[in-house]
Amino acid sequence: MIDPKEVDTIDDAGTIDGKKVKIIKTIGGLHIACFGKEKGKEEIVAYASHPAITKHQLTKRYGSRFHQIMEKNESGVQEMAISYSKNLPQSLIDGGYDVFCLKKGIEASFMVTCDNMEILKSEINDVNIEKVIVKNSSKMKEFKQNDGEAALIKSIKEFIKGN
Repeated sequence: MIDPKEVDTIDDAGTIDGKKVKIIKTIGGLHIACFGKEKGKEEIVAYASHPAITKHQLTKRYGSRFHQIMEKNESGVQEMAISYSKNLPQSLIDGGYDVFCLKKGIEASFMVTCDNMEILKSEINDVNIEKVIVKNSSKMKEFKQNDGEAALIKSIKEFIKGN
């Protein structure tokens, strides 16, 4: 399983079929959802570089069987992940790439992942991209070469138009 020395935090994410789902954040920033079918026999059921994406994966995989708990935070607004991967070329989807909008209240950012690991994050305001942070330049190069950049811009425009 996970070496306890690598664990940063453990939080409740909700339940599946009435059993608790925990999200373990590692020191390296990976968010791993574990579901215990039997006590002491937890299995990893989702993982990503952001907790909202991990919860999105749980919702996608388990549907109405996953009941997310409300997060306790200052604003009372829960962050959610909205998939825009439909805009990606099939070659990138087949390569494990995804595009998500991370929305919390009026704040939004877009994240590109490959095999559930963040490779790019762009913060946006009402109509402009404010900041772009590239986390993995080799994966970003592959993303650009396969028309991923155009798909990301299309996704951001769709989001702005819909809000």
